[in-house]
Amino acid sequence: MLLLVSCQSGVRSMSFVLDAVQERPIQMGTSQIDCPDAQWLWRFYDGHVVSLRGTFSCRVSAYHDPSTSIPERPYTLKFDAMTFDSNSHEKMIVLDAIRGTRVPESVHKTPATTTQGSPDNASSSSMNTASVKSEDADRLGETERLVIDHAVLPTEPINSFGIPQASMRCLEVSFW
Repeated sequence: MLLLVSCQSGVRSMSFVLDAVQERPIQMGTSQIDCPDAQWLWRFYDGHVVSLRGTFSCRVSAYHDPSTSIPERPYTLKFDAMTFDSNSHEKMIVLDAIRGTRVPESVHKTPATTTQGSPDNASSSSMNTASVKSEDADRLGETERLVIDHAVLPTEPINSFGIPQASMRCLEVSFW
């Protein structure tokens, strides 16, 4: 029910990112999967992306399925229980979702410093070398910027807990 309400709230897709997954057998054909560092990504139609971070665990069972059309794989996996405990969330937005006039900003460039002096002067040649190195470092650190005049962002689809308000109402009703 929660997934249906979330999709009706504008969620386009969801995916899990699981790092350091550990699997342990519980009984024959059933395993417990635990992941202390997981992400649950929610992508919304309006361009928002929400990343919930926390712990993930689930219980998976293998069932013999004689009706399967693939004789090499007569078993079907079933998720018996799944738990995701979020401890933080991040909100991101796809750049194409930001509306407005885009104008490239001219990159601030530092004027090149020149040193006057004779070529045989050791101090001036070391200063010339230093200024060239400084210019190279400035050029490598430069990035173009884009100014969006009168930017319009879509409203945030989530509440302070990182989930859509309709999903929160569904959770509140399910605990009664």
